[in-house]
Amino acid sequence: KYRVMVSYLEIYNEQCFDLLDETPSLPRETPLSKMKSSLLKTSKKRKILKLKDDINGRPFVDGLTHTTVRCVGDVEKVLRLGVHNRRVAETLANNKS
Repeated sequence: KYRVMVSYLEIYNEQCFDLLDETPSLPRETPLSKMKSSLLKTSKKRKILKLKDDINGRPFVDGLTHTTVRCVGDVEKVLRLGVHNRRVAETLANNKS
């Protein structure tokens, strides 16, 4: 048996954001069936996550959502949710940044 877990992270201006975060009440390991992108609000203030080291010195992002996927369709749903939550804007240097 095996278990595949997916996370989706955005790093912007040296700050980490969870692209799978829908509501503050979701636990870190959220079943895919409980993720509903229709509940997302683009004006919501995003929580800044901290990059930390575990007891063995390996880096991890504290508070990052992990969800179990069972098939390619599940992965596609997670990717769509993450893309929906990404923040993209124009800057003087780039059309899309």
